[in-house]
Amino acid sequence: MKRTVLIFILTIFLSLNISIAQTFAFRNFSIKNGLPSDEIQDIFQAQNNMLWISTYAGLCTFDGKNFFSDFHRKELDNITIKNINQNNIGQFIFSSWFNGLITKEKDTWDTLKASNVLYSDRLNVVEIDSAGNTWVINKYGVIILKNNKVIRKISFKALKLKFKNVTGLAIAKNNTIWVSSNSEGVLKFNTKTFKFEKYGIENGLGNNIVYSVKKIGDKIIFTEYGGFTVYENGKFKNYKLPGNSDDNRVFNIEKYGNDKYLLSTEANGIFILNSNYISILHLTKENGLATNYVKKVIVDREQNIIIATLDKGIQILSEKAFKLYGNKTHFNNEILINLFESTNGIFSQTESGRLYRIDIKKDSISIKKTADIPDIINNQINSVYNVNQISYWGTNKGILKFEAGKIKKLLIPNDDNMIFDVGPSTNPNELLIGSNLYNYIYRQNQFNKLIADSSINAISSHDIKKDHFNTVWFASSEGLAYYKDSIAHFYADQKSNRVGLLANLIPEDGHFWVCGVLKNYILIPNSDPKKSKLIEKSLAKLLHKRREQLLAVENHTMFWIVDDKLVLIDSKDFLANDISHIKTVFSFSDYISETVGFNNTIVKNNFILISTSTGLVGINVDEISKNKIPVKLEVNHIKLFSDSLPLKYNISADHYNLKLPYNKNYLSFQLNTISFKYPESIYVKYRLLGQDTNWYETSTNKVLLSYLNPGHYKLQLQAKNCDGFTSNQILEIPIHIQNPFWQTYWFYSICLLIISSAIYFIYSAKVNKLKHEVAVQQKISGMIINSQEDERRRISKDLHDSVGQNLLAIKNHIKTNKSENTIELVDHTINEIREISRNLHPYQIDKIGITKTILNTFLQLEQHDIFVSEDVVTFDGLLSEANQVNLFRIIQEICNNIVKHSNANAANMEITVSDKILNIHVKDNGKGFNFEQNKENVLKSFGLSSIHERIKIMNAEINYHSEPNKGTHIHIIIDTNENS
Repeated sequence: MKRTVLIFILTIFLSLNISIAQTFAFRNFSIKNGLPSDEIQDIFQAQNNMLWISTYAGLCTFDGKNFFSDFHRKELDNITIKNINQNNIGQFIFSSWFNGLITKEKDTWDTLKASNVLYSDRLNVVEIDSAGNTWVINKYGVIILKNNKVIRKISFKALKLKFKNVTGLAIAKNNTIWVSSNSEGVLKFNTKTFKFEKYGIENGLGNNIVYSVKKIGDKIIFTEYGGFTVYENGKFKNYKLPGNSDDNRVFNIEKYGNDKYLLSTEANGIFILNSNYISILHLTKENGLATNYVKKVIVDREQNIIIATLDKGIQILSEKAFKLYGNKTHFNNEILINLFESTNGIFSQTESGRLYRIDIKKDSISIKKTADIPDIINNQINSVYNVNQISYWGTNKGILKFEAGKIKKLLIPNDDNMIFDVGPSTNPNELLIGSNLYNYIYRQNQFNKLIADSSINAISSHDIKKDHFNTVWFASSEGLAYYKDSIAHFYADQKSNRVGLLANLIPEDGHFWVCGVLKNYILIPNSDPKKSKLIEKSLAKLLHKRREQLLAVENHTMFWIVDDKLVLIDSKDFLANDISHIKTVFSFSDYISETVGFNNTIVKNNFILISTSTGLVGINVDEISKNKIPVKLEVNHIKLFSDSLPLKYNISADHYNLKLPYNKNYLSFQLNTISFKYPESIYVKYRLLGQDTNWYETSTNKVLLSYLNPGHYKLQLQAKNCDGFTSNQILEIPIHIQNPFWQTYWFYSICLLIISSAIYFIYSAKVNKLKHEVAVQQKISGMIINSQEDERRRISKDLHDSVGQNLLAIKNHIKTNKSENTIELVDHTINEIREISRNLHPYQIDKIGITKTILNTFLQLEQHDIFVSEDVVTFDGLLSEANQVNLFRIIQEICNNIVKHSNANAANMEITVSDKILNIHVKDNGKGFNFEQNKENVLKSFGLSSIHERIKIMNAEINYHSEPNKGTHIHIIIDTNENS
């Protein structure tokens, strides 16, 4: 028989401890992100913070955002770079397998090979000493170079020294070097006395297979097969790593912070050691590594751990504060569905209904599985309400009440037992219950349906909270509602605000943050709920992002997810729309791809716990370290207009001083802001002294200075990192835009002389111009009068020769009773009269409107074997009657010119109307003409002069675009506000 009464959860927990395997926030980069290959040979951070990466598919650089592999150099064709280094003057040195030594200084590349300098072209390792000398070593000997020139050469063969399979080199003091081999242990060699000693297992080493040697402080550390050996004070001390030696081929050791070390292994991930060389953390695939095969690990200048793998590209570990407690290692491979706090602790529930107790410690959590509770197996807890040491759990199968160590099941009548939320009422002796169908009041062990006004049929409540005016508010799928005086109401301003799909109410200082699926709001309650204010507030809009979700608010700190980042902002700053003091930005998109469920976040003592289907994410806010290391800012490229800055104006990489002519004044600066700690959150600050003293920000790494006036300027640049830290150092670029020659003193003197001696000629020219303009106007007027006479003459001739003759023929037919062609003659005569009438006055405007009239006139070009196309909008009613006729005559004349003069076989008309501005474009593909050279003669022609007269009458504008053999384009612009 099942037990009907259960002792409260804390008394029946089984203390099943689960080992904590923390999963860290790695960022992964592989071929899909632009890396040439996922098989890494070496990684190196240059002096400008750029990361150089050698892969089996070639060399590339990485600035935190993008990979660049455009090294189209013959020196790099089909070769494998084994080691990357850089000396104190910025020269890069690359050792290659079979291709010798390759150097790069600025844009100059050079290759040193066995044919001119080296003993052999097969190089595995190169080191740089404190003086900037390059040490090259292999089984044949040691070569020391300075500026690509040999300053010392030591042959092992001459010393009868045999030491093959060289893997590493460390330069110690007192002219001593240590050399490692993957078959012969290590070699200690004095480059001054040529004395040497070999060490192996028999005299101190842990193994004769040694993969690298590194000098760290006064210690020499050898990484070996199975572990590593430390040489200090003349003694060797061996350290073995846990696990199988085959998995612990230690490739590299790196100093981490002041007192830790990083070991990279071929098959066992990464070990983090303390100052006593004891492993304090083992990073493998189980806690975030992409692979256990790690080639090399370095710590960059921002204290990011950058990992080069043998088969999965590179990874970057930036924060230790973010830990993932995954389903596989902590929750029996089950999916988590919620996270809640009861009266006696924090709990997480899996999909099957099993509970886990979560205890938050200083910087981590402990997880314990509880005993199974029958009432929640295959059941889901949707909400928890704690009051007076009593906990009410709303589940899919009713309400569970926990009091004094006992469980009681509360069931709503009519099987309406899918409970979304349990919350307070205005009466302290009752509860409000939100179910899948209705809301209920629970009092005196009875459920009563909530009374609502006529505007509410049902409320699917997701969260219930009470304000300080004793009004209860509901966040529901239908929107916002409130419960006052024993009746439920919809919030009055609902429709105007388009409120809906609300999920959570978070109280703070007398108001509520209302979390919605689509939008977020602040609710400011009033004693009269109808007068409460609901204001939409969006952090994503302030940050110009797309997606947002408010997770929690505690001690005025708001925890948001904005796109794929966790953002912390003070609620007072957010209310003031001030985003300049965002506390931190933390990205975890690789681990949380789906939306975090509402009410699945708990904040305790600055530790935030987020439940996702992947597992629990724990973040110690105090451990999210502020990045106070300034971003390295440099100028990558300068463009003048859209082209690279010409060499004659160019600048050196370390000194900027631009002197440009007045017409070379459109500059764009492409910048490098190299950071591997949230590089997407880096901003560039800039200002142009001489024009403005205000600072501006951009996230595009590009600064544009357009059309600078002549003068002296200083462009000042700073970079702001992901935590808002700006370096005190300012990159400053002087810019001098020279005055044009006509603004110089010598030009002013010449102009004064010319002006004083040419006044008479200018006056005479002006008088002659006025006379010429009068003559031209008189000529145009005469042409217009003559055209009127010509028109009358043409009409007379048409009436006499055409209509008159046809009427005479009709008369003769009638007299002779030969009427068989009379109807045809009459029809022809009518058409002739219509044509004459149409030429005298476009009567069709009155019948079909100006739009169709102009379109029909343009389409008549088809009768002359011209292919026409059109895109015409209706503009009837926008022009006066007189201007409709003027526009018709203009289009008629343009069409006549296309037929008579253009030799075109295609024409196009486009008419648009925007803000009552009528734009008419007529184009043909004819022979065209040089309009600028022949402008005066062309405009004197009768056709175009009549067009211009009509354009002036309409207060319109006409533009011509024509070139020989490129057709003609006429653009007419009419302001219909003046022509209606």
